[in-house]
Amino acid sequence: MIRFLCRFVGLMSLTSAVTSLIYDGVRSFVNQSLHFSSVGSAWEDIPKGWFAALLHPAVERLAEVWDGEIQPYIFKQPVWLVLGILGAVLLWAKEEAGARARARGARSTEAPPAAIASAELPGP
Repeated sequence: MIRFLCRFVGLMSLTSAVTSLIYDGVRSFVNQSLHFSSVGSAWEDIPKGWFAALLHPAVERLAEVWDGEIQPYIFKQPVWLVLGILGAVLLWAKEEAGARARARGARSTEAPPAAIASAELPGP
């Protein structure tokens, strides 16, 4: 289940990163000047009520670190860069979880390439 979620969210992040890169490229081409949408400008477009459900007491303890060090740096970066890195990390985590499951000997839903190559096809 974790591998599925990592794969799904990772692919959605990479898709959004490519879409954002294309949007910024078209916008730069039309305006004839280089332009990148920052995470901060995209963050402002999200309604504030959506984040109320995500707040948790553990997050409130980390608010000082978030406001002081992480937020000013992340919010200045291009959207496509942040989403691309997030997507790549999640896809890597999916591969790592699958490798650890195979190393433990757990049954995997993905067949290894050797099993596919050695499988016999039914005759006519």
